[in-house]
Amino acid sequence: MLQRPGWTCVALLAIAACSGGDEAAPTTLPPPPETTVTLPTETTDPLPVESSSPTTTSTTTASTTTSTTTSTTTVPVVELSLAEAIQRDLNAGEAALLEAGLDPGSQHARDLADRYFTGPALAGLIVFLDELLVDGFVTQANPDIKNSIVLTRPPELPNGQNSTSAAIEMCRIDAAMIVEPPAVPGGQPIVFNDAVATITSASTVVLIDGVWKLEGGRLLDEELGVAKC
Repeated sequence: MLQRPGWTCVALLAIAACSGGDEAAPTTLPPPPETTVTLPTETTDPLPVESSSPTTTSTTTASTTTSTTTSTTTVPVVELSLAEAIQRDLNAGEAALLEAGLDPGSQHARDLADRYFTGPALAGLIVFLDELLVDGFVTQANPDIKNSIVLTRPPELPNGQNSTSAAIEMCRIDAAMIVEPPAVPGGQPIVFNDAVATITSASTVVLIDGVWKLEGGRLLDEELGVAKC
């Protein structure tokens, strides 16, 4: 049966990591396209000249041109720092992990894992989902404490600004619960484990298809019963 140490190890090593790594350049969100609106130009032709005999009177109305052009509006580019981009994607991975754990045997769960994890972290997460499935458990978000990740120091880019991997240190609050689904519709799940832990790790993330995916790392510290980074 899946024990909390197993969950902690797999989730922590899958989420906190199991290997080392490189780095990458800051991610910039593309700006929305500029929009320029120009109203058509209106021109009024001169009125015709009227003539009569024996006296000719010429009346001319000067041509009038009205042109209205709206100014171009450019929305500022929203640029995330490297740390902000990595932290954003790691937290998206946390949400994906909880969603995958709701139905650990589904293809959707595997797709979610693949979207935010790679290498040893992905392999460990698949093992964890398989263990949930075999033991008949699912994951559930803690109603009082949110799973979250923050970087504890700036990312490092060993290979320079063009690198597609980064070395990070991160603090992760793990408050996810392991529960047994209710036996009957409308019933209450049975909580198998709702322990909370704060985990710090030295990890590696890799930029793949525009997403910073957790690849692996090593555990630095773990505090049980603590939910503060």
